[in-house]
Amino acid sequence: MITDDYYKKRMFQYHSEFDAFRIAYDFLEDKIKNAESQGDTDKKLAYQEVFVSLLNRHEKMIKEMSQLKNSYEHQQKRR
Repeated sequence: MITDDYYKKRMFQYHSEFDAFRIAYDFLEDKIKNAESQGDTDKKLAYQEVFVSLLNRHEKMIKEMSQLKNSYEHQQKRR
């Protein structure tokens, strides 16, 4: 059973991670543009790989958050 405190704690964690993802995306986009302007394709590809990896993790996290929210709402309806 998911308690209100557990739900609030997890949602806060997700919101903090979303902020971290936004910062990381901005940083990586700048690095990709810089590598591209310098003609360094190896660096560009490396940064793009990290970027895609973060996108995949972010997508997984969104699904987890959605499942947690649905579970919590279902419990609230049953009370």
